[in-house]
Amino acid sequence: MERFIKRYGDRIIGVLSGFDRILFRGTIRALSYVDGMISI
Repeated sequence: MERFIKRYGDRIIGVLSGFDRILFRGTIRALSYVDGMISI
């Protein structure tokens, strides 16, 4: 990964790092309807 970042660093805007695998479950109800998306 470091080699990739060094090679393409001028094109990379940001980097996320964390665990090998992350699983998200559930819903964000505020994003389920238009008024909710506008309020976030």
